[in-house]
Amino acid sequence: MKRAPAATVLAAAVLAATVLATALGGCGVVLQAPASAPPPSAAGFTAFYADATVTGEVSAPAVLAAGDAAATLQLPLQLRLRNHGHRAMELTESTRCTVLRWSIANAQGNLLQTMPNRPCPRQLATNTLPPTQTTARAYQIPITLRRGRYILKFSFWGYPGEHAFEVR
Repeated sequence: MKRAPAATVLAAAVLAATVLATALGGCGVVLQAPASAPPPSAAGFTAFYADATVTGEVSAPAVLAAGDAAATLQLPLQLRLRNHGHRAMELTESTRCTVLRWSIANAQGNLLQTMPNRPCPRQLATNTLPPTQTTARAYQIPITLRRGRYILKFSFWGYPGEHAFEVR
């Protein structure tokens, strides 16, 4: 089987991300155009989920600067799933707006902020993840909280994870 040149694959990924970003307009997240996905051992990513067939990794800052008290902060979040199995994985969510679900709690576990509930077309979101391949997405999570330590709890394609961060 002949493989497409890397530039062609990247161009197709950017086009697909642009179409998806347009479709996600009202879903509470902003999808960024993909950068080339770093290899599984790349610095800056930490595992949030692992089993025999899939590994989930997250990259996000541990500290956000509060800045203007009235401004909404943006937590840049990069997520990826890697299929370690020998068969393709079918990833499915009820809508494209629920591929990423998130909430924020304080250190005591009290829920402080959740993903905005916005209208989203009832259309099944699916993605096929071939063996040894990775799917990655970048998001901007709006943070309305002020100084303190928090835990972002999320689910990416149904795989749960957490990321601790601080607003200073």
